[in-house]
Amino acid sequence: MNALYLTTLVVMNLSLAAVDDAAKDKVDASKPCFAAKEYITVISYLRDDKSFEIQEEQARKIAERVSDGCEGAAERFIRTVSVLRKAEVSARDALEMGVQVSHKHEVAGKAFVEIFSVCFSEDHLDLDLKWCSKLAKDLTVDFQGDIPVALSDFKNTVDYCISKSDMNLPRQECAKIAQKVAVASQIAEQSMYKDFKRVVEFIKGQSELGKAPVPQIAQMALDVLNQGRSGADNFVSGYKFALADSGLKLTPDQALSFARQMASKKAKAE
Repeated sequence: MNALYLTTLVVMNLSLAAVDDAAKDKVDASKPCFAAKEYITVISYLRDDKSFEIQEEQARKIAERVSDGCEGAAERFIRTVSVLRKAEVSARDALEMGVQVSHKHEVAGKAFVEIFSVCFSEDHLDLDLKWCSKLAKDLTVDFQGDIPVALSDFKNTVDYCISKSDMNLPRQECAKIAQKVAVASQIAEQSMYKDFKRVVEFIKGQSELGKAPVPQIAQMALDVLNQGRSGADNFVSGYKFALADSGLKLTPDQALSFARQMASKKAKAE
C-alpha cells in the first residue's frame, strides 16, 4: 500500500462517533433534494480529473445517477471514488461503487470507506482490492441491519482475531469471521461482538473443549451467535450445568451437545 493512500485515510474523518446511531442507511425522503447542486458538483469533479478518461456523455449519466441520492450524494460519491482510486481500483469499478454508495445515507457512506480501509490497510487485514471492495459493499450498501453496530462489531472482531495474544488467526480468516459476527448483529438486532468473544474465551478455558484448534473454536462461537441474542448465555450456562456434579454430570462431549441444544432454544411467537 502506498503512502499517498495512507495519508488520504488519515486526512479523512472516518469516525462515526459524531453520527446519530439511529440514522437510517438510506436517504431521508423527508428532507429537500438539492439534486442540481449534487449534479453540478459531480460533473465538475469528473471533468477536472482527466485520469477517469470518460466521455462527456458518460460523465453526465454518472452525475445524473448520483443526483438521485440527493443531499450529500456528491460528497459520498467523491469520497468513495477517491479512496478506491488511491488504492488502485480501476476507474470503472470505482465510479460504479461510488454511485451505489452515493444513494445510501451518510452513515453507510462513511462506513464503506472505513471497512474498506480496515480490510486493505497493512496494519489490519492487508487483503486484496476485490475482496475488500465486496466486503465493504456487503456490510454497507447491501446491509439491512444497523450499520454503526455492524461496523463496530467488525472492527472489534478483526482486532481480537488478529491479535497474537488472543486468537492470532490468519488475516483472511479473521476477515471472514468478523463479517459473520457483523451479519449476526443484523439477525439479532444488537451488537454480537461481546457474545462472540465471551464464547471463544469460555471454550478456550475449558480443559477438554479448549484443546480444539482456534479456527474450530471460532466456528463453535459463530454457531452459537447464529442462534440469536440469548445463544451465548444459554450455551455457557448449559455447558457449566451439564458438567457439574450438582448438575447433569455429563462428559465434555455430552455437555457440548447439551449446551448447543440449549443455545438453539428460541421464544415462540404467540
